[in-house]
Amino acid sequence: MSLYETFQFPAPIISYCVLHQARKDVNRAEYDQTMRHLHERIREQSEKLAWKIQTAHDETLAKTVELISSRLRPCLQTPIKTDEEEIRRVIREGLGQLSGSGLQIGSIWSAEGMFISPSSDHATIKRMTKDGREYFASLGFQTDKTAGRMYESMFLVEGGLNLDVLEHFVRDRLGIYSTTHGQHLLEFEHVTFSSFNLVFLRGNLTALPVGGVEM
Repeated sequence: MSLYETFQFPAPIISYCVLHQARKDVNRAEYDQTMRHLHERIREQSEKLAWKIQTAHDETLAKTVELISSRLRPCLQTPIKTDEEEIRRVIREGLGQLSGSGLQIGSIWSAEGMFISPSSDHATIKRMTKDGREYFASLGFQTDKTAGRMYESMFLVEGGLNLDVLEHFVRDRLGIYSTTHGQHLLEFEHVTFSSFNLVFLRGNLTALPVGGVEM
């Protein structure tokens, strides 16, 4: 049973977003490949950790059920073997409802997008483009003609606990200055981080095509 179930409200879906600007001298194909690898590795780590937690949970549950059953055995009249199996089943179901976080571990969905300034003479679009550039500039990003490409990485997680899990992946499993994340540090100039509660979703979350970058 999770904390969210105790307080009777659903676990929030949190969007962890990273705005980053590629260095002007970094080839786009290389940069896109680095980001694809980063998403893939975080997805792999999410799957591995979820499997590890589930395996540990199942093993602990089995040992606890056997321990309780053995302690109860002298006190119960169970001449039929199926009676003892039924007792184990009841204990297992009861303990199962009390254990576990109730959350999907790690990233449940992620995507990578690149910002493209639209070419249009429409007044509204021109104003929105100008406002967008000013917003990026207020965050410390370059917006002149010498500026590098702007990207946004988005990772959706279930509950705030998984923000710590993402940090653990990058810091301890991938390594901040090694492998894919280390390569990314060498390829971008500016970066900013933010998180938001996902308040609206239309349709199902679907992964982008393999190797795809949304623009």
